Amino acid sequence: MLSHQVGDVVVVRGRPYQLLSLMGRGGQGSVFDARDSAGHHVAIKLVPSHTRHRTEARILASLKSEHVVRLLDAGITRDTVILVLERVEGVDLKDLVHLAREEARKIPLKIAVELIQQACQGLLEASTLARLAFHRDIKPGNLILDRSGTLKLLDFGIAHRQDMEYTGSLVGTPENMAPEQVGLDDAWKVDIRTDLYCLGLVLFELLTLETLYRFPQSMPVPERLMVVWHADVRDRLRRMDAIHPALGAFMRRTLQRDPADRFQLPEEMLTALARLHNRLEEAAPLPAFAECVYQLSHESVKTPDLDKAFPPLATLAATLSMELRRPRNTLPFPPVSHWSRASFKLRTTALGVITVLVTAMVLWLFISVLTRTAARDHRTSAGSVSVDRPAELLVERVSDR
Repeated sequence: MLSHQVGDVVVVRGRPYQLLSLMGRGGQGSVFDARDSAGHHVAIKLVPSHTRHRTEARILASLKSEHVVRLLDAGITRDTVILVLERVEGVDLKDLVHLAREEARKIPLKIAVELIQQACQGLLEASTLARLAFHRDIKPGNLILDRSGTLKLLDFGIAHRQDMEYTGSLVGTPENMAPEQVGLDDAWKVDIRTDLYCLGLVLFELLTLETLYRFPQSMPVPERLMVVWHADVRDRLRRMDAIHPALGAFMRRTLQRDPADRFQLPEEMLTALARLHNRLEEAAPLPAFAECVYQLSHESVKTPDLDKAFPPLATLAATLSMELRRPRNTLPFPPVSHWSRASFKLRTTALGVITVLVTAMVLWLFISVLTRTAARDHRTSAGSVSVDRPAELLVERVSDR
């Protein structure tokens, strides 16, 4: 049981690190914001001393890539693996999707494709430099976009090296798993093609702000795995054609159920991504986009220097500048509907007017009914007098005689 808390000092090979705050906690351990003796901020990952966490340390130690979080130091105690990682200032893609969904915005297609390109490049470098066979847990929460626009892969805790025997253990998140990870067909092996499939799932989520697989919140994990295994995603992928025809073709290749029909290597996928990227319309530069998202996600009111960030895109810069000067209910990417808020206000006003009119009409009908009823009673009363009076007069005349 890991018992480290904020304020503790962790010593790795004689170097002390003070734990400042908890950044995240999962089933396998915790990640803390920490400070070394020189005052530099780092991330400290504390996990149980399992073989797979030692594998993560070996992978990161042999991997020098701008698209993978850097390992600065590592140590091991009797029951804990301690990883000292670079502290990345940025927003992971899970938070980016949440932010976009919360604000009813969409992430530009070109930006989303560039993010997947960087993630795929990270997988390529990991397989080349660190003999990585596959990451096995590619999902938005394990991809972080730093403030400079560089995407980095996180969490190699369940990654697999080429020199390791794969046991076929079931690990991962159902929403971000490939069919072969369910393990119901021995002919389908989990390998780098699995990671490429999962990158397609991430791209789908970036563009639609929802996962490709849909589960009721109360659905147990075993049933979710069956959904992943049996899912036919062809209908859902037709949405990609509506965004861009070339995107639809790319996604159908990426998300083929049979691994043999997908991209076989990261290099192959990178080539297809480059072709797709060249066919897309211009978008905000990724570094400026990343900085804007970071500031807005941290509720900062500081406006980036858009004159430097958007020199070739003056119109877009002006538009983005106006968006950033608005109250913090906007994001630096285009809205799902430019008229969504205006339409909402218009619908609300129209509904209010209709409500008043209907209420007035009901009152008018009610008053009309009352008026007609009163008039009918009055006529009935008047009619009875006109009939009775001749009889009275007749009686009077007879009596007179």
